[in-house]
Amino acid sequence: MPLVVLALTVLFGAWPSASQALGGLEEADNLKDLLGVGVVVEEMNRVLKREGVMTDHIQTEVKVRLRMAGIRVLGSSVSAKMSGAPYLYVNVNAKKVQDLPLYLFAVRLELHEVVRPVRKQDEQQFAVTWRDHSVIGNVGADHVGDILLVVNDEVDRFVKAYRAANQP
Repeated sequence: MPLVVLALTVLFGAWPSASQALGGLEEADNLKDLLGVGVVVEEMNRVLKREGVMTDHIQTEVKVRLRMAGIRVLGSSVSAKMSGAPYLYVNVNAKKVQDLPLYLFAVRLELHEVVRPVRKQDEQQFAVTWRDHSVIGNVGADHVGDILLVVNDEVDRFVKAYRAANQP
């Protein structure tokens, strides 16, 4: 069984991410002139909550990390009023591997903004305007909290792309 889990993890890690398949969403230029972002963290699933990984904790960590990098963090009411209503979306999922002290996890971080489709300029909808890649991995049962380190790494990737796009 451990060999199967390792093979699946390697296999999924080797596949191109959705952003690579779509092209362009990993481009730092998509972050140019972004004045700040809201932060939305998807509710943690039961598996993560049971292990003590909480939505509020991840949201706080992401906001602190962005602020420390000099990126303005917007409250939901301010974000909604800004051009594009930008928000950073964080999704973390995990599943316990049956009969093993192991968890498989996935972390995804994306920038969502209001856009207007070219063919229907009078309509607005949220769309992903930046994402680097999703991370799929595994951790031992006694290290589930280390998933937060992966979230932090993904936030750091966003910060790096943001800085590249907004150099003085």
